[in-house]
Amino acid sequence: MSIVGEDPRSGGLLLFGQPQMMSTTRSESGEAGMNDPEIQKVRAALAEFADLDAVLLTRHATTQVSPCLIAYVSPADIDQAALHAHARKHLPRHLVPAAIVVTDTIPATAAGLPDTQALPLPDLSGLASYEAPETTRQDILCDLFAEILRVPRVGIDDDFFGLGGRSVDAMMLAARISTDLGIRIRMVDLFEVSTVRGLDQLLQESEARS
Repeated sequence: MSIVGEDPRSGGLLLFGQPQMMSTTRSESGEAGMNDPEIQKVRAALAEFADLDAVLLTRHATTQVSPCLIAYVSPADIDQAALHAHARKHLPRHLVPAAIVVTDTIPATAAGLPDTQALPLPDLSGLASYEAPETTRQDILCDLFAEILRVPRVGIDDDFFGLGGRSVDAMMLAARISTDLGIRIRMVDLFEVSTVRGLDQLLQESEARS
């Protein structure tokens, strides 16, 4: 397992190689509000996933999404669903990477630093700036969204269909809501309110009427 530590010069992380060489340098950017203990927690949690050969953590932002943590991992043939579930199980929600990108290898420069320019861009389409669940039901719904959409993490304002959900995924979601929450929901409702926040509000209104 290769270990990573922050590289204050690039805003990304430095690939150190072997576990015994692990060290930590302090990030100067602070863009994602990630202090050193939090970076170490993310790194340690991902390192516990046995099938990984290397991990690289970077920050990435778009016009729609504030700077967020992205994990690049190798090899490319890992079980991504299992890795996503592992991250959700072992990390607080705000520390789960917004995206986990699999790659054959982590590219490096001649100086041995990660070649961030050679990394594939993460797909952050459909993501809003992260808002954590506030209730137990929102927590369950976020997990269901993430599991069905095969992404590491979903916030309460992320759009199910914007994240790539299809009609068949919506059917699976409705079935899981019925099984896990004991609430029947119509498919048309999922097309009208396709975020966890909106769906939770709809369920609250439905319960108030019954």
